[in-house]
Amino acid sequence: MRPLDILGFSFGAVSGRKLRFVLTLLGVMIGVAAIVALLSLSQGLQVSVTDQLRSGLATDTLIVAPMDPESGALRISDDDRMKDIDGVTMVAPVIQGIGVMEAGDATLEVEVVGVDLQKYRSIYGAMFTSEEGEIPRGSADGEMVIGSAVKDPEQDGSSIARPGDTVALMGSDLAGPMATDRSEFRIAATLREVGGMNIGGLSDSAVYISLDDAVDLFGTSDCTFIIVQMEDDDEATIDAVTAAIKDAFDDQVRISSSRGVQDLVDRVFSTLDLFLISVASISLMVAGAGIMNTMMISLIERRKEIGLLKALGMRDRTVLTIFLGEAAIIGITGGLLGAALGTVAARLVAQVWGNIDLPDELGTWANVGIAIQPVIEPPVLMGAVVFGLMISMIFAIYPAWRSSRLLPVEALRNE
Repeated sequence: MRPLDILGFSFGAVSGRKLRFVLTLLGVMIGVAAIVALLSLSQGLQVSVTDQLRSGLATDTLIVAPMDPESGALRISDDDRMKDIDGVTMVAPVIQGIGVMEAGDATLEVEVVGVDLQKYRSIYGAMFTSEEGEIPRGSADGEMVIGSAVKDPEQDGSSIARPGDTVALMGSDLAGPMATDRSEFRIAATLREVGGMNIGGLSDSAVYISLDDAVDLFGTSDCTFIIVQMEDDDEATIDAVTAAIKDAFDDQVRISSSRGVQDLVDRVFSTLDLFLISVASISLMVAGAGIMNTMMISLIERRKEIGLLKALGMRDRTVLTIFLGEAAIIGITGGLLGAALGTVAARLVAQVWGNIDLPDELGTWANVGIAIQPVIEPPVLMGAVVFGLMISMIFAIYPAWRSSRLLPVEALRNE
């Protein structure tokens, strides 16, 4: 029998039982839609998180610290030894310590970060941005940028210091006791909330001053660490620059990279994708069981038809192909409709997530939604459709085989 005739038989069998066909189709469609929607949202969330990590953690940077902090192995002048290394675009020495800030009647222990503010802004631009005031450009001696938790220690909407205020800062000598000298600083800007501490020192509880002021405040030119920005965050670049820096300092430095955090996030999302596929596949398995049930019922109802066809000379292989063709029609139709439904569902869910309003601790309603742009890729759509087709075909094999093995005499005698 010609392939077109076989396909015609399959379509005729499906169209003759429309309600049963639609109900069976729904199972495949829902399963495929779940896979497409969940994977699209997961990949969209991964892209969003990765973009934030690239800006907040600066994945194109290395943090170089002395192997033994007490030895003072790194000095500000050591940045010259790193500038000429291939792949390095910027070097920012950092002096970090603990200080006490006095703002009006308030006294607050803060983390003090001495750094070239413009370099810091270039490295952590997306996170190191002002909420009030303006981050100094050029020389920042005598000026200070404060984190959101320094501005509002009680997190109740109040402020102990604002841009334009003058505060006093007293730092330790990095050996333990506080120095007696006090330095006055004008607050130039307050930062947006970071929401934690960055591997390079970015923190809501920190104040940022110029490198020269930090040298005077702490009485040392030893660096806590040096931030090295590279051309890109490719693994090959990271490995090459890391090796060159270690070689330049005779392996007397420790080097860490924020890229490891991103790699961890990527592995977590890969595991999450597998989990989501497994969960969504359950509905496809249920749909497959429905297909098997439908085809077994169809076999019982069509015993006479199958017996007559085989008595007229139809081969077992042809009967098998007809039944598998019915399953293929269900799988392909359900897969295509499911892919379309999953695409729409992913966009709707992303829109809902992006417009969630909840009350904060002050009772004010604020948008806390997660901005996600679903990533809908053709391989995901095609993979989901093919997977739906495979499940349909696999669960149809046994009923199709039973139909092909049906003896004409037995089928006609039972009728």
